[in-house]
Amino acid sequence: MILLPKGDLCGIRNRYFLNPFYLFGTIWAFIVLFYRLSLFTIYPGLSTNSFFFFAALIVGSFILGYLFDRCVLKKLSRELIRFYVAKPPLPLFFACLAFAVLGLALNRSFPLMRVLSGDIHSYGSFEIPYFNTFYVSLYVILNLRASMSLFYGEKKHRLLSSLMVAYVYFYFFLLYSRGMILYCLAMTMLVFLSRVKLNPARVLAVFLLVLFVAYLFSGFGNLRNGSSWSDASIVCGLAGLKGEHSYLTPFAGAVVYAETPLGNLLYNAPLPHQLTVEKLLYILLPDFLAKRLFPDLKLTLELPSPALTVGTMFAQAVTAGGTIGILIQYLEMALLFFVLPLATRKNTDLSLMVTLNLSVISIFTVFDNLLLLWGFSFSIVLLFFVSFFYHGRHKIRKEVYQVYEMVCVNRSL
Repeated sequence: MILLPKGDLCGIRNRYFLNPFYLFGTIWAFIVLFYRLSLFTIYPGLSTNSFFFFAALIVGSFILGYLFDRCVLKKLSRELIRFYVAKPPLPLFFACLAFAVLGLALNRSFPLMRVLSGDIHSYGSFEIPYFNTFYVSLYVILNLRASMSLFYGEKKHRLLSSLMVAYVYFYFFLLYSRGMILYCLAMTMLVFLSRVKLNPARVLAVFLLVLFVAYLFSGFGNLRNGSSWSDASIVCGLAGLKGEHSYLTPFAGAVVYAETPLGNLLYNAPLPHQLTVEKLLYILLPDFLAKRLFPDLKLTLELPSPALTVGTMFAQAVTAGGTIGILIQYLEMALLFFVLPLATRKNTDLSLMVTLNLSVISIFTVFDNLLLLWGFSFSIVLLFFVSFFYHGRHKIRKEVYQVYEMVCVNRSL
């Protein structure tokens, strides 16, 4: 017998947080408005033309987001029953644990230990030959699946699910991978926010968590630069943080990391560009393929500060073709945001996982094009291929679906 959760405690409460277009529009609106504060001396100001260009992208994203909600998300709500009756993914957890043991055997120690011992440049040296992308993607899927089980599953499985989520964070902490920790944390937060009904207390809690993560991100960045935890002089000097904004020093690493991409993009936008077929293919193909097909083609940003290299998801696009390049890359992203969930719709629980993964990627578009970076997007590829062979192990009677839809889904429309 399946005991469904009652009333408002079930179903997707906020489809907004599972909509990659809404999240893209929101995060870019925040970054553009925050950039207008003009915190740094090395980056150009936001011109009127640039402001209206990004405003058009933001408005267009919200329009596409409405269509995405009607065409994709509304149909996925029903499949949450699969996550409710499913057990936490123990086989996947043990597979990830096996890769951790193998990695430790091959590398003798984790990067965190090396950093703490003074080797500050060893944080990227942990490797499992031929399997790096594969096992990292398994960890991402484990975090995704365990997060769904934690917030949408039965109460009796929540402790085990939370331990799995914590393990993923701990493992990437041992790898000293701030990027993967943030990526997985954003994934878990989106699942949580889609599950609960927001109120002022929860909004405040999320805001405080973001501040805390920004503080940790900045502190670990200072350590990685060879400074003390609270010494942000290096990163502030690189970006030219203005003296009147010195109150941001405890969060300097996060603030610089958030504003540098748009600054570098605006710095490169006015430069002369000539879009060719080779450049077009380079910015549209996955990174591992583009680099092999065009090994001599280098699309690098002109940088006001050589140490600050991030340039949003449009970094290569603006170098290849300026504003036209940005528009083309945006259209590719929008197409994939629709195609990937719809292509897996026959296995809608996997389609929901793909959609959530895309939502996280959309948040990080202000930093890089994770959709074409194999290390981040390969988890989507795995889910995509699994969808052709996977059929839900939990067979649910039609009448159970009907009860779930009546009690849960219709309340969240």
